[in-house]
Amino acid sequence: MMLASQLAGGIVYENGSFLDQKFIVIGFLLCMLLLFIFPLFFFGGKLIEAKREGLLKYGAFATQYSRAFDRKWIRGDNPENEPMLGSGDMQSLADLGNSYNVIQEMKPIPIGKDTIIALLVPGIIPMIPLLLYEVPVKDIFDTLKGLVL
Repeated sequence: MMLASQLAGGIVYENGSFLDQKFIVIGFLLCMLLLFIFPLFFFGGKLIEAKREGLLKYGAFATQYSRAFDRKWIRGDNPENEPMLGSGDMQSLADLGNSYNVIQEMKPIPIGKDTIIALLVPGIIPMIPLLLYEVPVKDIFDTLKGLVL
């Protein structure tokens, strides 16, 4: 917000241009990203270790469970003659698969597009009036329309 007001003063009172300040804005946004994302790199080693350990443990357990499920329901080795309908085995197998997939999708740095967007939007929003001061809204909509169509 302070950067936007500083840039606005330069644009309005010193006949500056928003486009002349683009490197300052880009630098600010990159610094903001680094400020919030860089500390997450310290957890990367622990997350990699947790993923490896989780894949080993859940993989071994899933293998045992899958073999028992195969013996019971696929090969028909069901000593209790338990009916398949209403059995919790199927749901347990699905839950186990989902748990394994969560571990498999773990990343060393828990950052995605959504995180980056959530960090950049608050920095971009104060800059929008500065852009609108220099570039007419009609031109922006025409450019967006050309990109979409």
